[in-house]
Amino acid sequence: MPDRACRALLAAAAALFVIATAMGASGPPRITMQHGPISLDADSGDINYRTHEATLKKVAISQGDLRVTADRAEVSGIDSDNSRWIFSSNVHITSEQLGALQSENATVQFRNNRLESALATGQPAEFEQTSSKSGVLARGHADSIEYTVATDTVRLTGSARLQYGGSETTAPLVVYNLRDRRLQFAGASTPGERVHIVTTPQKSAKPGALPGVPAKGRGAEPPGASGPP
Repeated sequence: MPDRACRALLAAAAALFVIATAMGASGPPRITMQHGPISLDADSGDINYRTHEATLKKVAISQGDLRVTADRAEVSGIDSDNSRWIFSSNVHITSEQLGALQSENATVQFRNNRLESALATGQPAEFEQTSSKSGVLARGHADSIEYTVATDTVRLTGSARLQYGGSETTAPLVVYNLRDRRLQFAGASTPGERVHIVTTPQKSAKPGALPGVPAKGRGAEPPGASGPP
């Protein structure tokens, strides 16, 4: 290939790379969980390598910035890339990317040695996350809270309540997208179980604007809200 044609081809490839990078940067980045070994600490325990199961007491596990602590854990697939951890009593799940989740019970699933999901239940289960960009705190509680990595969502079910900035949403079901900071909610089929939203105007907001919502989105739905997923 002549040098001139080669240089032209390289220039075109570089231009396409720049365009693709710019297009990919237009939306919020996905939350990527770290891949690596799971570190485990416990006061006592029983590990059966024949059945790949374990029972642990006063346990703490970590992987990257993810950390889970609890009074007790039942584990299946403990020496596998695909493991299931059932935590009970004083469960705390923390991550710089995901925020904090606490409950009485939680089931944490790892697939291909990465966190796949975490389901917390309690009276109630509680969740909070502060946006690294805006500094806005999202805080919620419900009978159960499920985090799913594939969709970057936290799903609050049963007497769910989520506070975000100057708004508070109460509903049987609330789904919060961590990456897009998008809120979805739904009422229940039982009469009287409706969605209730309270908004407190922020000092910096324009007259009539909902907190965190551009003026052009006014009059539609609450911050990032839409119908149930």
